[in-house]
Amino acid sequence: MVRTGNDAQYHLGKRAHQLGEQAKNQIDLAAIFAPIVQEYVAKTNETVQIRTRVGLESVCQHFAEPDRIVRFHCVLGSRNPLHVGSSKILLAFAPDRVRRNVFSAPLKKFTDATKISPAALTAQLQQIVDTGYCISRGETDPDAVSVGAPVRDSHDEVVAAFIIAAPASRVSDTRMEELAALAIEAARKCEGALQNAMLAG
Repeated sequence: MVRTGNDAQYHLGKRAHQLGEQAKNQIDLAAIFAPIVQEYVAKTNETVQIRTRVGLESVCQHFAEPDRIVRFHCVLGSRNPLHVGSSKILLAFAPDRVRRNVFSAPLKKFTDATKISPAALTAQLQQIVDTGYCISRGETDPDAVSVGAPVRDSHDEVVAAFIIAAPASRVSDTRMEELAALAIEAARKCEGALQNAMLAG
């Protein structure tokens, strides 16, 4: 506790916030979000994954795939740069220092659709912030598309991305908007589940 002013008011100090962050980091997001991931695999019949930011990369913490021959394949623990694909949702809501670090080095171009210009990426990141979701078409693979929505904690900090991914051949613009709405809906459910887990813990 720290005292502020002369009126004997006390507030949580820096150490309390540090402990809170440590507790948050110990929460198993994969376990908390797993039922919601399964729900939206069933709703969309597409691959769903949970990704978090680790340094300057996004990491797949959990995923589930539909039971169909042609599907987007995911690998647990796979890492992607933050500037490409629906991982950009994590960059869009990251602290400014993270964005500066990403832009400070040459960015890898995976396909013709990958944006590597800081100016173009900055505009795209602002659009993501404004709309609340990220759409990626062929940025990591020409045959793949995805949509991601941010999952926030009780402090309004983005702790994960809820991503729906599919083969490009079966996702029209209309279907992509439908998937975006479902990703946002699922992300809100994840936030509720995270809040309940924090209260229970």
